Amino acid sequence: MATNAFVGVDKKVLIFIVDESSGKIRAVRTSDLGGGGGVASEVKIKGDLDIVAKQRDTGELVFFTKTSSSGDYDRVSVGATPTVVVPANEDRVWILLRNEGPETVYIGFDDSVDPTNGMPLEPGESVPLPHSGSIYAVSSGAGSTIKYMEGTA
Repeated sequence: MATNAFVGVDKKVLIFIVDESSGKIRAVRTSDLGGGGGVASEVKIKGDLDIVAKQRDTGELVFFTKTSSSGDYDRVSVGATPTVVVPANEDRVWILLRNEGPETVYIGFDDSVDPTNGMPLEPGESVPLPHSGSIYAVSSGAGSTIKYMEGTA
């Protein structure tokens, strides 16, 4: 038997035990990082990295992404003009963005992002994304900063 674990961006862990001779999944368990969890009643593997599990006890859908093995981090100044926070990276498994500035920052996937169409990220807020494409941001004021950390396969 082999044990595999996948970590989700919502701080959940999916652990499954595979019978190596048949390749069949024998048991699946979800758990919050640090304890708790429940047995998954449905597991769907989507592509090479994404897994969706439905918890039997709550019916909650939990999304998991394969754990990264390396990564990068930095800070980027954001103003009134759309700025590339991170360029596309096909090896990226996940990214965590945090607004360290005093103003609301709006994030999107191209340079047309603005306060009317971008996803708002309030001062001090963070958002995890399982996204490998470029991420742009624009601020509602001057002098905002986004910190990011990305995990790559």
